Amino acid sequence: MKVVLMRSSVLPVDPYHDALNSISHVVSIPVLTFSFINAEKLYEKITQPDKYSGIIMTSKRAGEAIQAVLGEFTVLPDRWRHKPCYVVGESTAEIAKNIGFETKGKESGNAENLAQIIISSKADVLVDCPLLFVCGHNRRETLSKILLDNGQLFEILEAYNSIADPFIAENIEKYCTKFLSPDYIVYFSPMGYKFSFNVWKQILGDLMSTVKHFLQTVAIGKTTADSLKHEDIPIIVACKPSAPYVRQAIEEDVKTTL
Repeated sequence: MKVVLMRSSVLPVDPYHDALNSISHVVSIPVLTFSFINAEKLYEKITQPDKYSGIIMTSKRAGEAIQAVLGEFTVLPDRWRHKPCYVVGESTAEIAKNIGFETKGKESGNAENLAQIIISSKADVLVDCPLLFVCGHNRRETLSKILLDNGQLFEILEAYNSIADPFIAENIEKYCTKFLSPDYIVYFSPMGYKFSFNVWKQILGDLMSTVKHFLQTVAIGKTTADSLKHEDIPIIVACKPSAPYVRQAIEEDVKTTL
């Protein structure tokens, strides 16, 4: 069985490769590159914790942006440690904890669920102070809309921008030349799908006469799955956005096809 992860691999140990290596041949293909923006503004806000009742990070890139502005010699102001840091997913929670935040919501899985956790935790935040929402330029508005509809104050700071990796098509073509087609392609974000799905269709279109099996599409969570719905293809959705649940989703699908 062959699995392609549409993301850059993580060194030294990639949890997704680690989880899937025993059941498949796994390859990662980078689909996004990131650049940090608004560094001075982010530094200003991170060093003034008294202005905020907590912080929101829905991706590990937000945490990396904070790490970058703090640098090697600046420690997270201690008063942040007593305020909630709302996150989605284990990788975001891990980087937030490494910075020094106390996290909530890593098990939420998506923006909708995280919003409900934030709303239900209003007693834990200062009513007159906004939450600081550190996010990317290409974020979805799901979380913001739910918070606005429920009267939750927050302030958005765009800390990074994501663009397509310039070698997506070349890397996918190299993979298909060597392995023909994967059995499963795993998408980790709507942007990852946006930048690569049509490339797969174009390249595999020329190989369909030799591909003898049906290619399955896996989404890391509901948000990514929603972005794929209009493609009119079966979508396997991991219960939670973490490596064990991606493996579980693939194994369960394999059982149904035996």
